[in-house]
Amino acid sequence: MLAGALLGPWRGMLANLTLVALVAAGLPLLAGGRGGLGAFAGPTGGYLLGWVLGSLLIGLLFKYWVLRCHSKGAQLAAGLVSTIIGGILAIYACGIPWTTMVTGIPMGTSALGSLGFLPGDLFKAVLTTVVAVTVHRSYSGLMK
Repeated sequence: MLAGALLGPWRGMLANLTLVALVAAGLPLLAGGRGGLGAFAGPTGGYLLGWVLGSLLIGLLFKYWVLRCHSKGAQLAAGLVSTIIGGILAIYACGIPWTTMVTGIPMGTSALGSLGFLPGDLFKAVLTTVVAVTVHRSYSGLMK
């Protein structure tokens, strides 16, 4: 979330794409020291790909919507919506169907299982929004 919000759509996406490529190359960068192509073949592989899409969406929304809001309150509200759209909805939209495909469980069961991660993801969305809006307001012109 933070990569797209701070670095912009293309740099943020490339940062996450680099991370995903390093994981694919075998570096142990995921939770539990996991890495390699096996991480993509498992039930969480779609979430890894969703990081790339999510950072692109967040970056686009910040660049063309959030940073054009004039008040800090409007920026915080728009930023939170942006991080929820890109950082939660887009990633879940990639991850849930992938989990369904890999495990063979129904889509509803996969979606229900992902809800356990929602409180933490919402917390990260709020934190990302506060940090990103504060940084952008402190360094105007950062995402040009």
